[in-house]
Amino acid sequence: MKNSTEKSQPSVFDDRVFGNHTLGMSDLRNKESSPSATDRLRRVLSRVVSKTRTILQRQPFTSRGLLFAGGAALILYFFGVETSDLVAYTLGGGILFLCLFAAACSGLLYLRLRRELRFEAHLDPSVRVSHVPISAGLLVWEASFYPFFQLEITREFEHPGAKSPAHVLRGGVREDGKTWHLLDFIVFPHRGAWSLVGIRCTISDALGLSSVTWTHPISESYEIAAPRLSIRALPIIASSSRAGDEMPLTRERTGDPFDIKAYDPSDGVTRILWKTYARSGELVVRRPEPAVIPEGEIAVFLVAGREDDHVVGAFFGYLDQLRDQNISVLFGTDGLWEVIAGDGSDRLLSEDSEIRSAAIRTAWSRSAGTANDFHRYLSALQNNRHGFTQIVVFAPQSGETDWAAPLLRAASGVHAPIATVFVPERFRTFLGTDRLPDSLETLYTPRGFKRPKRRSDSPHKALESAARIERAGGLTYYCELNA
Repeated sequence: MKNSTEKSQPSVFDDRVFGNHTLGMSDLRNKESSPSATDRLRRVLSRVVSKTRTILQRQPFTSRGLLFAGGAALILYFFGVETSDLVAYTLGGGILFLCLFAAACSGLLYLRLRRELRFEAHLDPSVRVSHVPISAGLLVWEASFYPFFQLEITREFEHPGAKSPAHVLRGGVREDGKTWHLLDFIVFPHRGAWSLVGIRCTISDALGLSSVTWTHPISESYEIAAPRLSIRALPIIASSSRAGDEMPLTRERTGDPFDIKAYDPSDGVTRILWKTYARSGELVVRRPEPAVIPEGEIAVFLVAGREDDHVVGAFFGYLDQLRDQNISVLFGTDGLWEVIAGDGSDRLLSEDSEIRSAAIRTAWSRSAGTANDFHRYLSALQNNRHGFTQIVVFAPQSGETDWAAPLLRAASGVHAPIATVFVPERFRTFLGTDRLPDSLETLYTPRGFKRPKRRSDSPHKALESAARIERAGGLTYYCELNA
């Protein structure tokens, strides 16, 4: 048996006294939960780097200005103060004063221009399509500043990719005062509702010693369509049609009064244009124009991603063919109910203007080009009690998204076959140049502009998608351009 007076062996969890400090269980827990010296140092360095980056972004000196100011300070200290060199005093003091003066002037101009500067943006409304230069302009008011200073202005869109020119306005006395009329071009890389959110302004001196940048807010929105492609007629009949006995007689007219013809006793005297009779002595009447009644309907679903303007352009060509044949279209696409019908209703689009606007505005939808909304389109057709013999689907021949799987999954319970129209990748070459005019290409290309990658046609993937659709009982067609 051990002696009671003998000291027991201490446990590692007992309190121990080291000098003036006691280390127990609570101290061990606090030590484990407290950050280590490395973590604290990393946080301090991260905070210092963040503050330094913020200061460098807000200070008015450019990298050249900082280099000149630092060199001038070194000349003043090592040569002017240490050796009392008059030349060093003059040279260093002159360079330092020039840097400080340029920064002060840039700051004063920034404060005044940010308060007084006004912009008005214009874009040619007649031709608003992607991949081609569109005539544009900027009207700038109250843009007056000192000589030897310049103002660089660039458009800023909500989404990146638009190729917009940068203009440089130089200070001095101008005959037309403070107003600038700037004409240029803009190239949009794909269709969509492009929102102009601001004008990026940078005031700087001619020597590049100082620079201050800010964004002037502006709100403009442009609907940019895909260029229409003229395709050969597809062997697709209308999904539904009217029987002959349901067509109205050709004499039945329910439109607005438009046509003028010679008087017939069956017209009655109320339609006679008496003023015309008084001038010419001829009896003429005005009758309503014939009402346009579609000869059939066709259900069309568009599968087109953000960069698939060639698919949308081919669909626009097909839409024009249907209009010429007096066939009505019930249109649907991915993102339609998210962008257009935000109220949650499963309505379909049949007006030509609504269809084209939907094809444009759904380009920014996350589901664009996936066919994930095809099931909602089928539900809308059923809810509106439209029965069809087939449904036409326009889709890209090549693409990064497997749109065939959700499309076939949604169509598995539909008796009407799916007629899929594949649009080849080579149609992209007929969309446009994607370039500004040659005289402006180098000068006006903004930093960070990247051309979209051109995907090549993938015959194996196209054949695989076509085989899956045909095994499910669908039909496949391939677009061809008109010669």
